[in-house]
Amino acid sequence: MRVTGSGLRLGAAAAAALFLGCVTLQAAPLPADGQAGPFSIAPPGTLQLFPELKLPGQNGVAEEQRVSLKTAIAALARGDFDNATKMFQALHNAFPNAVAPYIGLAEVKARKGQFDAADALIGSGIAALPNSAELYRARARLYAGKGLEEGAIKAYEKAITLQPDNEPGRLEFADYLAQRSSDPGKALPIYQSAIARAPENGAAYYGLGFALSRLKRNTDAIAALDKAQKLAPHNPLPALAEAKLYLQQNDSTKAMAAFDRALRIRPDFVEARIGRAGLMLSLGRYRNALKDYDAALTAAPKSLDALLGKGMAHQALGQDGDAIATYRKVIAIAPNSPLALNNLAWLSAGRKADLDEALTWATRATTLAPKQADFRDTLGWVRYQRGELKEAEAAFKQAIALRPSAGSYTHLGMVYGDIGQKTDAAASFQKALKLNPKYKPAQQKLQALN
Repeated sequence: MRVTGSGLRLGAAAAAALFLGCVTLQAAPLPADGQAGPFSIAPPGTLQLFPELKLPGQNGVAEEQRVSLKTAIAALARGDFDNATKMFQALHNAFPNAVAPYIGLAEVKARKGQFDAADALIGSGIAALPNSAELYRARARLYAGKGLEEGAIKAYEKAITLQPDNEPGRLEFADYLAQRSSDPGKALPIYQSAIARAPENGAAYYGLGFALSRLKRNTDAIAALDKAQKLAPHNPLPALAEAKLYLQQNDSTKAMAAFDRALRIRPDFVEARIGRAGLMLSLGRYRNALKDYDAALTAAPKSLDALLGKGMAHQALGQDGDAIATYRKVIAIAPNSPLALNNLAWLSAGRKADLDEALTWATRATTLAPKQADFRDTLGWVRYQRGELKEAEAAFKQAIALRPSAGSYTHLGMVYGDIGQKTDAAASFQKALKLNPKYKPAQQKLQALN
């Protein structure tokens, strides 16, 4: 993405979406002033198969076993899979009718990417403890993380059959339907039933708002989120969710107000900082954007979204050295970030510096995003600055074929001018001005040619 000149420019929604999922509403747990919120589907690799691990039994369960369970969970959390396995296995041996060790052992396998082994362990638990709703919910989460919708739904339904009065379990199922399933409408009656039973359930209103947003019923979604916010005034998530919906509607004023509300509630809320910064960037308020990106990076120093946005803010302010340094940080963390690679190449070519690296960056960006016209244009610009006019001409033509732009036609005209094809150069500049009559680089080049 380039902020000036030809290239991928910032639209209001696109710029605000610099952080992952900004224009796609994502649900998260909503504690309503101490009330547990709905389950948030964890991404693959952090399946969280057990929100509640228990050992059986009133009597005969020594405190040391309870400590062992906590220690096993802690080992799992830090990625110490060998010790976690040993401890969960020891607990299973001591308590063969306990649910927790089955789920713990399964999660170790799941986090190691061994889906079949994890499923087999949960299956063994179900065979031994067929009335365990916890095991069926664990299987549902496993299938959800794997994208197996039919299996996840069946497992959740079985868990509900076994524990029909388990409200957190019902809401967890609704969250899955709202977030991951192909039919989020199935979540609506579950949330509405929960609200009917407990009208002060802010978590259910929040989940309902998410489901409605996926159904494109944005007005109803915002009303549900407003209710969630009133019930949980100290939770910033409803405000953030509303901001995302307003971005979808290209209503920057209301989106900004919603981001501001979220940050008044929680100033260190990184996702809201990045979202507001992206919106600032799209509105040309570059210094404000830079402040928000810096605040986000104070809390999350390796946030790729914040680093990428910060680089763009520096670039928009003409602070090319700072932009280059920031983009380099991005590719140090994420070597295959096409936008950072492209922008690095563009800035370096503009400064006629590091052209060998610039060629590597631009080539990799076009490989990663072969249908992005602006990346092809950047590759052509790097080639042009290296004096490789034939290759530059080919790249500019490829960019134009993908998406004609005033910038690419101007660059192509410059190539023709340098090789003495003045008629072709004039025709390219004229095509640029037909697309954008006020495009000054084309005006200047055509005037100089004439």
